Amino acid sequence: MDKPLEITFRNLDRSEAVTSIIKEKYSHLARFYRHLISLNVKLDMPHRRHRRGNHYRITIEAVVPGNILVASRSSEAIDRHEMPLPTINDAFAAITRKLEDYARIQRDDIKRHDMPVLGRVIELFPEYGFIRLADDREVYFHKNSVVHPGFGSLDVGAPVRVVIAEGESSIGPQASTVEAIHPMDLVDERTSPFKTLS
Repeated sequence: MDKPLEITFRNLDRSEAVTSIIKEKYSHLARFYRHLISLNVKLDMPHRRHRRGNHYRITIEAVVPGNILVASRSSEAIDRHEMPLPTINDAFAAITRKLEDYARIQRDDIKRHDMPVLGRVIELFPEYGFIRLADDREVYFHKNSVVHPGFGSLDVGAPVRVVIAEGESSIGPQASTVEAIHPMDLVDERTSPFKTLS
């Protein structure tokens, strides 16, 4: 299913040739960044200059999960931009770079979420519990997130290895995986950030 594309012409006539070029570039962009939700491309001729010719401005808004990325290029004072194609090329190159940067940030965020961190169980209830991490955050976990030997093996104060879920629960950070570990895995209790939680 194609992702929504909107092309708007302001102060200039709609051009099928320009529309076709934008659609082709959009198709490449959507294949490059598969999480693209929609793309809004605005072409504008803000000033009509009879002596020096027409100058163009293009603004591209890329809607992505959690953000809107914007790239804008103008032909003003750049003679080669008196035709719209170079301006379109520059704007799409700029939005591509922004999408590359955003994708890199997303990958880093996912890696950070997937990295296990250490903590101690501070509260236990019949179906769930809470863990305190080294940075003093309290993380909720459900009994189904506890790996072998399971939820019933945990005690208050037990050291655990935690993977934080990407999305928060209604009560804050949530663990996607909780694994009981041996106290020796905390390395040196004298320097462990959890020694005060013992």
